[in-house]
Amino acid sequence: MISSGFLLGNPVADHGFYFLADVMEPPQTKPDISARLFDETGEVLVEIVANQITNNPGHIAQSFTPYGYRLMRPDKKLILEVNTRRLTNAYVTSLKGRLFDEHGNSRMEPHAHDVMLYGAAIIGLKTPFRKKADCGH
Repeated sequence: MISSGFLLGNPVADHGFYFLADVMEPPQTKPDISARLFDETGEVLVEIVANQITNNPGHIAQSFTPYGYRLMRPDKKLILEVNTRRLTNAYVTSLKGRLFDEHGNSRMEPHAHDVMLYGAAIIGLKTPFRKKADCGH
């Protein structure tokens, strides 16, 4: 899936799953990923805002790579890998991992060289969501 950005779930709710791959604007070279992630039993693992862990009840490790980062459970199971590469006139970010909501339902999982999204989603964000949230929209 190639998209300018996408949203799963509701990022303005106090609880519940969401995953926001926000639109990049110059001079950004990496996307802002914000999310509230759960395990397959519906237990909250970690919350991240603009790629930074803000709540970590699952003791998730974030390791940075030359092109992004990985989120790993204490048992070394991959939650999410984010990699951004520069092309001639654009940046392309790839995602790898399996994400679950607060009910243990799969919301994103690997599919060939891409990901499959499940449930309500907004694909192809036109403007950065964080700007809408900052101004109360």
